[in-house]
Amino acid sequence: MQHNQPGAQQSDPEATLFSRILSNQGVKISTFYYSNFQDYEAYQGDKYHTVLNSLGFLNLGISENRLCVDLMTEKLCHNDMNYMEEPLLQYSDWRGHMFLQARVAKFLTYYSASPSCLNLRNVVFLNSCCAIFSALAMVLSDPGDGILVSTPFHSGFLFSAQIHAQIEVIPIHVDSEITNINTQPFQIMVGKLEQGLLEAKTKSKKVKGSLLANPQNPLGDVNLKDSLKEYLKFAKRNELHVIVDETYMLSVFDETIISTVF
Repeated sequence: MQHNQPGAQQSDPEATLFSRILSNQGVKISTFYYSNFQDYEAYQGDKYHTVLNSLGFLNLGISENRLCVDLMTEKLCHNDMNYMEEPLLQYSDWRGHMFLQARVAKFLTYYSASPSCLNLRNVVFLNSCCAIFSALAMVLSDPGDGILVSTPFHSGFLFSAQIHAQIEVIPIHVDSEITNINTQPFQIMVGKLEQGLLEAKTKSKKVKGSLLANPQNPLGDVNLKDSLKEYLKFAKRNELHVIVDETYMLSVFDETIISTVF
């Protein structure tokens, strides 16, 4: 349900004040925020509820994990969750505590059915997928470069790309309609990736990589194994970096089979 009331906007006095006290980069960030997060602010202030607020906003732009809330709640109530040692309160290796790296490497090796054990020294922790995307985009791309992303995609990627890494998100529009070729909705198609890459090159845009979310965020669709293989072959053929978001790879129903890139 949509409301007629507009979202939060940057007023002229605010814009004038910001231009006086902020740097050019600060003004850019402020302008981007006000122009892109109005809907999200409206949602936060007027959330939909089946009983209490049936005319409120539904957030269709971000996928949230609701499948394991009960498991997480139960685990966080265990006494061992209150365990604390002094080293945990001090600065650690910048990649994280070794014991946690080992646990996560073992966890991912098992649940992703990796053919070989993950090297725990390759496990690095950051707080949120967008933070990881920002870090990778900044070291793999230069300002002004482009990255291919199939639509729809998590809105946080746009903010991370344009504000933090200063790169351009090049949308690849996938189909929702099921056909003889497209047997599932919103599947990545190499033909569309090739077309998007070609169009970017004709506009003199330098594409350095691609971003793939599987399961998809926000829709939750799962890419088929063959589609993933073709996607990776496309990236290798065109010498593109691939950033893969598999945050929700275990947040699926029992009958769903997830194919990871491990």
